Amino acid sequence: MNRRVLMALGAILVLSIGVAAACSSDGDSALEDRLGALEQQVAALDQATQRSAMVAALHVLDAGGRLHEIDMAVHERGEVEAGSSGYVDAALLAIASTTWPDELRPQADDLRTKLQQFATALDGGDVAVVAPASRAAHDAAHTLTIDCSEHLAETVGLGEPQDGSEHDMEPPTAGSTPGHMDAGG
Repeated sequence: MNRRVLMALGAILVLSIGVAAACSSDGDSALEDRLGALEQQVAALDQATQRSAMVAALHVLDAGGRLHEIDMAVHERGEVEAGSSGYVDAALLAIASTTWPDELRPQADDLRTKLQQFATALDGGDVAVVAPASRAAHDAAHTLTIDCSEHLAETVGLGEPQDGSEHDMEPPTAGSTPGHMDAGG
């Protein structure tokens, strides 16, 4: 009888170990599945956060055509408008604090550099120094705005704008009068 009891206990022990192992394996698999799902959610949240930051940066950059107004005041009237430095500082902060995707990073870095140079030129107050810095920042802003808008449209599934409007406005060149970011349209 002792032998039967020992065999029964052994069988129960073997079954218990098998069940525990099966539960552990299923538990590990379920945990791995949950972790995978969480990683996907975090990645999606990171992408949404990046897109939101880019939209916010574009909004600050385009703020009612302010960069265009500053550039036109310098080139057409030979004056630096009051508040120009504050706007350029805000635009620089918006561009610098945004994490740009790899394909837009060169344009964003270029604009950041040009906005820094523009801010430095504005600090000096000399229109002859401000004018080329203003135009360079304005041109770089157009380039980033166009490229970023196309990128965002594609990323959220809108594809290319149907009216082709992004192709109607070329980034301005020195001496041209750009209209894409002006207050009137």
